Amino acid sequence: MAQVLELSEADIPIEAAARIGDALAAACAEPSQGRIGLMVSGGRTPAQVLPLVLGRDDIDWARIDVVASDERLVSRDYPASTEGLVRRLFEKAGRVCHYVGFGADTSPDMALAQWQAGIERMAWPPVIAFLGMGDDAHTASLFPRRPEAARADLFVASVPETAPHVAPRLTLGAKALSDCETLLLVANSAGKAAQLERALLPNSDPSELPVVWLTRMAQTTVLKIRKETG
Repeated sequence: MAQVLELSEADIPIEAAARIGDALAAACAEPSQGRIGLMVSGGRTPAQVLPLVLGRDDIDWARIDVVASDERLVSRDYPASTEGLVRRLFEKAGRVCHYVGFGADTSPDMALAQWQAGIERMAWPPVIAFLGMGDDAHTASLFPRRPEAARADLFVASVPETAPHVAPRLTLGAKALSDCETLLLVANSAGKAAQLERALLPNSDPSELPVVWLTRMAQTTVLKIRKETG
């Protein structure tokens, strides 16, 4: 089962950045380590966390391969593009960015093939994976009651547009997530924390609450927002 740490909303991105940075720095300091994999979340969370990690000088960014847990099938300049966001953050920090994307072709079959080929060439498994979750308990683009969420053996998949989530997606599956050496999951709102509590129950179904896959992995640490008292 995952370890759960309760923190203030302000402290969550600081703690997440410290853990990601420490994991990458330790891997860079290992003489036998070649290239190093980092998995990042889609959505808004990377904008809070990645700038703090990118400020560190004890990480050899030229050796870091970056892949997202999921990708919206949109152009890189689209506001909701994960690749676009990550590349902008790296550029702003003056860091080289070796990003595993899907190219310019947003047709699901071609994009999935390109993405999977890139993953096969990168440093796998990632040293650390940084993931978020939604108020509906999805993680990556594993959505409740979609077939992808039910499969323990799923590595990658394309996912059609699934309301209320915008755009068709590419996603890593439970098998790919389980490969990661360390998983860091952020539940940074009251709604997400409530779904997390449901997911931590022993009889929870990942088909209904896909984040269950992460809560049942021993290498997962959850950074959960602390309930306000008084």
